[in-house]
Amino acid sequence: SARDLKSILDIASARFHQFNRMSAQLQKAESELANRKEIDRAKSLLMRHHGIDEDEAHKTLQRLAMNQRLSLAEAARNVSAMLKALGQSGKEK
Repeated sequence: SARDLKSILDIASARFHQFNRMSAQLQKAESELANRKEIDRAKSLLMRHHGIDEDEAHKTLQRLAMNQRLSLAEAARNVSAMLKALGQSGKEK
């Protein structure tokens, strides 16, 4: 009947919206995890290359991000790329 069909469509629509919200939450969580991994990788590289502890490496990233008006993750990506490039060029010599 028309009433049953409307109920079914309402339930399907609600499920669709619920799935979309859950999908968005998953994407956000995955993005945050990737950013956290990038920050940890950059801190590790800073610690290795400059002989500093984790707290100092984190503060260094924070200062860089603030000075360049970047997110912490963007600053971490920049640091990682630069230190990897410097490490590779040092190995070639």
